[in-house]
Amino acid sequence: MRTALGARPPEGTGELSRRRVVAAYALAVLGTAVLTVVMTSVGSPSTLSFEAMVFLAFVVGCALLGGRWPAVAAALLAGFSLNYWFTEPLHQLRIASAENVATIVVFLVVATAVSGLVDAAARQTHQARVARREADDLALLNRSALVDDDVPRLLGVLCERFGFASAVLDPPAAPGVPAAPVDGGRFVLPDGWVLTVTGHEPDDAERRVLTAFAGHLALLRGQAELARQADAAHELELGNRVRTALLAAVSHDVRTPLAALKVAVSTLRTPGVQWAEADRQELLATIEEATDRLTGIIADLLDMTRLQSGGVRLALEEVPVEDLLARAAARRPVSIVVPDGLPCVRVDTGLTDRALDNLVANALRHGGGVVELEAAAVGHDVEVRVVDHGPGVPDALKPRMFAPFERLGVSPGGEGVGLGLTVAQGLAEAQGATVTARDTPGGGLTMVLTLPVAPTPPSDQVAT
Repeated sequence: MRTALGARPPEGTGELSRRRVVAAYALAVLGTAVLTVVMTSVGSPSTLSFEAMVFLAFVVGCALLGGRWPAVAAALLAGFSLNYWFTEPLHQLRIASAENVATIVVFLVVATAVSGLVDAAARQTHQARVARREADDLALLNRSALVDDDVPRLLGVLCERFGFASAVLDPPAAPGVPAAPVDGGRFVLPDGWVLTVTGHEPDDAERRVLTAFAGHLALLRGQAELARQADAAHELELGNRVRTALLAAVSHDVRTPLAALKVAVSTLRTPGVQWAEADRQELLATIEEATDRLTGIIADLLDMTRLQSGGVRLALEEVPVEDLLARAAARRPVSIVVPDGLPCVRVDTGLTDRALDNLVANALRHGGGVVELEAAAVGHDVEVRVVDHGPGVPDALKPRMFAPFERLGVSPGGEGVGLGLTVAQGLAEAQGATVTARDTPGGGLTMVLTLPVAPTPPSDQVAT
């Protein structure tokens, strides 16, 4: 996972900027000279203590500007000036009075101590600023991790915050394989994955934040892995439920037509019995009916397997709606109502025939024997309605109709394994169509197969 954003230059890591330190040194040299000229030109009958206090204030100013060492330099220069220009004997590096010696010594000690305190305060201020920046950075990353578990986006936030050129989360390297050098830093997550940042070398503060954030990334990866395992377990449980229901349905529903086949064939083959033609035809009809039921069950199971495995292959073509309904009426005893001028639909003919056949078979099985096929254009679609006038289905149970192995009503002879509507819906959705259930006015159920209309060619492609 990689992201790249415009990098910003890293923040300085020094306690005081180099420009401030240089300015403080310049102030120590020039300021001492200026103060010396001003105080000697005034020529006031002041005591040495007054000049020492003025120079002490000046040394404190140098410490505030540049820290300890510019202040030490200012203190030495100021001490030399006090000794040479303001201490008897003048213009000599000797001190005649012991009191003046003590004054200069105290001045140097106080100046050095004050500059050290100012420098320590500056250092603590810098450390507090760094700690606050670390806390702000870590809080920002943690907030991002709480509201967004997308690791690539979090890496983008990381790059933007610290100005890295890229951030990469890589799996653990193979044992014995050395890591390639990078212009940046590497941080190992608790699970062995490695966070690599490039663009500039992280400073100590950034390393502390990145180390903590690497732990959050490991937590997110762990949560994602747990979610993936939970999804896999759910899929496995769902598959087990489907297989259990399939075995239960097949063991119950396949046994009946197989038993009918066995009895009819065994009866026909009874040795020494000459069956009347009417009886023989009745047994053959039983065999044909049982075979048709078995064929339908096996077809539903095969279609369900294709839908679950993603093995459906589409061959879309433009088909007149009248042709679809005519083929359905040729297979089943239904009536057709089709208005003139319906547009063609773009569907897979085989899948649509199969879905429509399942809808009609379900209506004939549960709808009281009278089934009508209607078609109408609705917006950019064509609705094919399979209308029955049976007991219908309550609204609360309509969503359950399309669940696998679900049989809400009592079908004659217990036919089917409860996959007809599931397969019809799956075959329809595989080609961009839908299947919905509505109430029939006056009682009953209407299954609506909504098919997309074939696109109209541009006007310049239409023959004139």
